[in-house]
This record gives sequence, C-alpha cells and structure tokens, in this order.
Amino acid sequence: MEQIFHYLAAVFTRFLFLIHAVLMICWLVLIKGNGFYFVFLVLLVALVLETVYTVVFRKGHEHNGFCLSMFLYLLAVIPCDWIAKREVLKCIVETRAQNPGSVCKNAINSSIGKALMSVFPNSDDEVVIYTLEQALVLILVIGRWLLPKGTLSRDQLSQLLLVYVGVAADIIEFTEIIKEDEIRNAKMLMNKHFVNAVILFWSISLFQFTLTISATERSAQRIEKEKAQLQEEIKKLKDLEKARRRNQIAPALYTYKRSASHHSVEEIKLKYIHTKNGLGVKPDTQESLDEDSEKANDATGRPRGYFFRLKGFLVAFVAKCQDYVELVNLLVPLMMQDGPYLTIRLIAIAYYKVSHSTLYFLTVKNALVVMLQVYRIFVLYYKPPDDDSDEISEFDHSTRLTNVQTAIKSVQQARLAIRLVTRLQKQARWHNSSRRYNDLEKAESPSTPNTWCSKFSN
Repeated sequence: MEQIFHYLAAVFTRFLFLIHAVLMICWLVLIKGNGFYFVFLVLLVALVLETVYTVVFRKGHEHNGFCLSMFLYLLAVIPCDWIAKREVLKCIVETRAQNPGSVCKNAINSSIGKALMSVFPNSDDEVVIYTLEQALVLILVIGRWLLPKGTLSRDQLSQLLLVYVGVAADIIEFTEIIKEDEIRNAKMLMNKHFVNAVILFWSISLFQFTLTISATERSAQRIEKEKAQLQEEIKKLKDLEKARRRNQIAPALYTYKRSASHHSVEEIKLKYIHTKNGLGVKPDTQESLDEDSEKANDATGRPRGYFFRLKGFLVAFVAKCQDYVELVNLLVPLMMQDGPYLTIRLIAIAYYKVSHSTLYFLTVKNALVVMLQVYRIFVLYYKPPDDDSDEISEFDHSTRLTNVQTAIKSVQQARLAIRLVTRLQKQARWHNSSRRYNDLEKAESPSTPNTWCSKFSN
C-alpha cells in the first residue's frame, strides 16, 4: 500500500507541475502574440523523462538532498515568467505615459482572455501573471508535501514544510517592489537593470525549494542523545587510561597502543565539541579517504572518466553538506534570499526615494535576519571551548600524568637494569679469574711430589 502511495504521489505532483507550466507558457504566448514561444514546451520533455525514470527505476522514491523534478519544473517556468513580466511592465510604462491609471490588457483582449474575463471580471495582464506566480510558489510548497519524503522522517518533513511556508511568504512579498503602485514609479520601471535584478533574485530564491538538505537538521533530543553517547565513550577511554596506569604496562607497549588509539580519541573529541554546539560534523578518517580513493578507480584499476568524477564530486559535496548541515541551513537563505532582498530594498529606498511603511518593515526584517544568521555562524564556529572541553581537558590531564609517570618508571627501571648488568659483569669477571687460578693449581699439583721424592732418595 505504501509503495502504491509513492507511485501516486510522484505522478500527481509532477502532473501539477506540468499543468501549471503549460498554463504559464500559454499565457506568455497570449501576451507576446507569437506562437514561437510554444518552444518552451520542449523543456517539459525533461520533466516527463524524469517522471518515467523516478516511477519505473526508482520506484517512486526521490533523490536525497535534491529534488530534481522541482528543478526541471523551475527551469521551464522561470524563463516564461521572466519574458512575460518584462513585457507586461513595458506595456504598463507605455500605456501610463499616455493615459495615467490605465492597465495593460493585450492578452485579456484575445479570445482566450475574454473567456477568462468572464470568470475574473476585473483582471488584466499584470494581475494574471502575478496570480500565476503566487500559484507557482504554492505549488512548490504543496508539491514538496505530496512528494515521497524519501529518507526524511516525519519530523524533518514537517520542519522543512514550515520553513518553506515562511520562505514562500517572503518571496511573494518581494515582488511588491515592482507590483504595487504605491511603491513603484516610472523611473524604477524604466530602469531595465533594476527590473532584471529584481526578477533575477526572485528566480534564484525559488531554487531553495529544490534543496531538501535543510530538513536533516537534528532535533534537540537527537543532539542530547549523541552527546550522551560521546560522553560515555570519553568515560570508557578515561577508565582504560586508569587501568593502564594501574597495570604498569611496559613503555614500548604503552606507546604502541597509545599511537594506535590516538586517532580515535581525537575523533571522539572533535565529535563531542561539535555535537555540543549543535553541529553535525563527521571528521575525515583514513577509512573514508581510502573508500574515496577506491571509488575513484574502477575494477580495472584505471581512473574513471569525467562523468564518474563529476558524479563522485557531487556525491562528496552533498555528503559534506550533510556533515555541516547547520552551516548550510544558514548560508542558503543568506545567499539566495535575505542578502539579495535586503540589497534590492535598500536600493529602492536610497536611490529611488521610495517611502512606504511596508517596504521599511520588510527591509528592517531582512536586515535583522541577516545579522542573526551571521551571529549564529559566529557563535557556532568561534565559540571559546571553555565550557565544552571540561571533560576532555580532564582526560588530557590524566593522560599526560600517566605519560609522565610511565616515563619516570621507565627511567628507574633502566637504572636498575644498568646496575644489575654491572653486577653481573663483575661476577662474571670474578668467576672467570677464580676458574683460571684453580686451573693453574691443578696443573702444578702433580709435579711437586716427584721433586720431593727425588730429593729424599739422594
């Protein structure tokens, strides 16, 4: 049953993407009055192929950390929205130069546009295009909800959806700079570079929805559990050091075992520090490096091609992002949304002299978010390790004390060994000299009685 739901969710979500993309392309054709722009339908072929691949080969499961279907959907929709919005804004500038307060209704006056007017009587080209944009943002949020969650847990998916709702609200509010008559002016709309910058930053911010890595942020309970596990490992290492000190292990053996376990100790210490700070850092071990080097070569031992190298680089990049997930969660909105939005709004206030309370509020909000994100990064990566390294420093002090005691004992044992060797050498010399003396006495003892007998006979 769950597998059937994966199939249905994957197909239905991509069907929504296709329907909205087709509507956007058709509205672009009506605005431009040129059927050439139906060529954008070719971009939807990639989305159809991705749907077939996901349903047939991946059994409805999504990719980890990246939503390819949303990426292809945005690649097809964003160029259409870009061209349509530029055309509508150009029409507004031209019509209002002749008749202030007029609206652009080139597409509305067509046969399809008149049918649309029967449903939405007070619509114009600009209202329809902004309605399609709002539908785009809502479809991205709903699509992420309906898509199979993959390796994400329900808790992580709910966190991701809440983040997406906040991002969607800010994205919709951003286009008010060139949408609301109270904010925009003719000078602003006639500046192509400013309008293109607004549309560009709006388009870039939409690609945040393709990243699902922000959903892997660990909850507080999981962090506490990992901290407890690392503290238990540190305690075991401390007990092992005490046992080594009590057993008075030989210096050479102790040094060998210490060097063998030094890498694991450093690994645990690094994990503990970053886990206590809320960072999911996994240190690079020799095993992981060996794995990467093995993956770089195929079965014949020759280096793989550029495609496999690129694939390996992307896999390694995603894995590294998963390791530094907290940093990625801060940098993605900072670089793709809050930073660019703050820049555009400051330009509108300072250069175009726009005075509007909503614009002021949103500018202050973006500034506060940017400052808080920078402050969060500073706290995570430049925090003094005084409070975090109490147990680790205690473990280091005990290890150093054990090393000093072992060195002193080794020196004492070396002195005793030297004295023992000296005594043994003296005893060996005395034994050799006494043996030679006894041999000489035995050699002279037979000749002495014969001499006395000869003398007595004479």
